[in-house]
Amino acid sequence: MLNGKHKSSIGQYFSDTRIIIALIVISVIMGIAIAYAPFIMSGVFVIIPVALIFVLLLLLYPLVGYYILLTFAFFMFYPDRIFRVSLPTGIVVEALTLVLLLSTLYRKRSLMQPFPEPVGSPINLMLIVYVLYLLIEAFNSDMRSYTGLFFYYRKVAVFIIFYIVSLHLLDSRQKIMFFFKYWIFMAGLVGIYACIQHWFGFMPFEMAWLMSDPHLVGLYYQGGVFRKFSFLSD
Repeated sequence: MLNGKHKSSIGQYFSDTRIIIALIVISVIMGIAIAYAPFIMSGVFVIIPVALIFVLLLLLYPLVGYYILLTFAFFMFYPDRIFRVSLPTGIVVEALTLVLLLSTLYRKRSLMQPFPEPVGSPINLMLIVYVLYLLIEAFNSDMRSYTGLFFYYRKVAVFIIFYIVSLHLLDSRQKIMFFFKYWIFMAGLVGIYACIQHWFGFMPFEMAWLMSDPHLVGLYYQGGVFRKFSFLSD
């Protein structure tokens, strides 16, 4: 008879083998799909596994997912300009931010770590006042578009969720200093690319994207020159 150690080794072997076989099968299916599917569908088949890996990172390593999500938010408008296809990147960021919040709270609770004070900080108090002001605005008699107000509420909700996540994840001086260094680096990168656009002009695909829609031209062409948007929306 096999003892517990041998049974564990055999079980691990078959488990690893099943994972390898599953990866091979998925790779073959993706290869066939990319070979025979249209261009856009091929991109979808490539994006789905990347998205699944990203979601796993958010669930297993919230701090790593936090920075990956921030980096993605910097470049989220770039695929639209390259492929000239309107992608729901904003909704993706909102959904991933919610996943990151749930993952962060669950991890805090499972590790029995203390939660930050919900109200004590002056920043928290000012945020509560701002949210109350926005809620009062819903009863404004001069409100022209409740649809626009809803979209603004949704954007503010995402910012608040991200703020709460930051309170939980950036819980030490070292983490806060790293965040500032990361933010300065990314802001500098965005600024450098905007300078390149100003000095050398837009990339061919960026200019083709601008000229593909008169509304884009009207939005970005101001004062006789095109506004430089770098990697951002505008």
